Amino acid sequence: MNGAFAITWLLAAASADPRVGIFVGSNGAPAGLTPLQHAEADAARLRRVFVELGGLPPENAHLLEAPTADQILQVIKERGSGAQLLVFYYSGHADQRALLLEGSELSFAELDRALAEAGAQVSLHLVDACRSGALTRRKGARLGEPFHFEAAPKGEGKVVITSSAEWEDSHESDRLGGSFFTLHLATGLRGAADGDRDGRVTLAEAYGYVYGRTVESTLASSGGSQHPTFAYDLSGQGDLVLTWPSGPGGVLTFGEGEYLVLEAATQRVAAEINTPGSRITLPPGEYRILKRTRTEVWSGRARIGAGASWLADQFLTEREAHARLVRKGGPKDPELAQGLRAQIGWRGPIDASLGAAPIFRLGYELVLPWLSLSPYLSATWPQTFETPRLVYRTQELGLGVLASRALDFEWLTVRGGLLVEGLRLAQVEAEDREPSRTTWGAAFGAQLALESPPFGDFGAAVLGEVAFYLFRRSNAELEPIEASSLVSEPNLRLLLALGYNW
Repeated sequence: MNGAFAITWLLAAASADPRVGIFVGSNGAPAGLTPLQHAEADAARLRRVFVELGGLPPENAHLLEAPTADQILQVIKERGSGAQLLVFYYSGHADQRALLLEGSELSFAELDRALAEAGAQVSLHLVDACRSGALTRRKGARLGEPFHFEAAPKGEGKVVITSSAEWEDSHESDRLGGSFFTLHLATGLRGAADGDRDGRVTLAEAYGYVYGRTVESTLASSGGSQHPTFAYDLSGQGDLVLTWPSGPGGVLTFGEGEYLVLEAATQRVAAEINTPGSRITLPPGEYRILKRTRTEVWSGRARIGAGASWLADQFLTEREAHARLVRKGGPKDPELAQGLRAQIGWRGPIDASLGAAPIFRLGYELVLPWLSLSPYLSATWPQTFETPRLVYRTQELGLGVLASRALDFEWLTVRGGLLVEGLRLAQVEAEDREPSRTTWGAAFGAQLALESPPFGDFGAAVLGEVAFYLFRRSNAELEPIEASSLVSEPNLRLLLALGYNW
């Protein structure tokens, strides 16, 4: 697993190197399991990479979608016989003993026997076996003994790579439109795994890349991280080359940040990159490139032609803050954003003893796809209130929360929300001739805000609020002083806000 293992083989001649690929995807599920959504697309994705960059003739690249066990065995027997390199890929449901297809099962013993009888000089088995789930589906064999393939007949070599260890689940993601393992494997084969930049991706490079990226991508998954595994038995000299990314197509080079490359027509993910300096080869066509930084996402459209090279960043012409993307709620958008808000403004008079006053507010905002929640602290500047005998200073302190919904336009965001506050109203006699008074209350109101588009990490807004106050009011002119009444009065507030977003 340390990436230092030696993978070797011997071919009679490079020109006599027929390659055959069998790519099986099965979204269907036996009774008791939830159908998958991306297994068949994953099989098509990997087939395309091997055809474009792996020297696999299209007529030798067989794609089986939702096949039966008998159909898989028949294709292996008829198409895999005598190949110098046989690539067998499977994505679908499995348990510890068999591939679980819709309506049939294919035991690992029977599959292993069929692949061995094909007599390929080198046999590469890639198994991304799946279970079920929702946004992040758990895929893989149940806990227990690992499934594996026995040694191939003497004189042949074999490599088996699985998407996770035998005690782990594997995952697929609706956000990425496929399995983490297969997406990273395809990205690596397109050139991201070519660590020595020699224009070739070897088996050792591909495994090292897919292992690291799969572990990293699944660390935060609800099902836990997964660790791809491998086993091999090869002889000869020279690395097993899987793809030649310097072949036909256009080359994209990436800088700092997290990149997602989408096919423009289908919006399927073509590659996910987070390593500066990575290069991948893409077939000619139109793509949408996304680059995510700490606070925003840059995007742009790229037309990739054959035989040319580009920097991915040169296509990034549109910028959008995470908060706006969260509110869109797209499958490839971030799921939350955060911010700090500092506000200053004017609170209108509540009654004769609580006049208009400057107000300061500091809050935190959590942006979710359909709602923003903003807890905050507020305070007014102390104000003077005079009676015929005494002079008082009054101040309002508040702890509140705002629930709001925002609508984003090109150069403006309009936000509406409801708020509730707990209040502490304090009154102190200026010369300390009377005891201080404190009353507790609440305020309920509505807010309307006009927000600017973000400027880097910052944004500005104008806020208007109408709030109703509920509290006990004591009148210093009345005797005894405990005499009080419950008040509920509308109050207007106007504030300017500056926000820091991430």
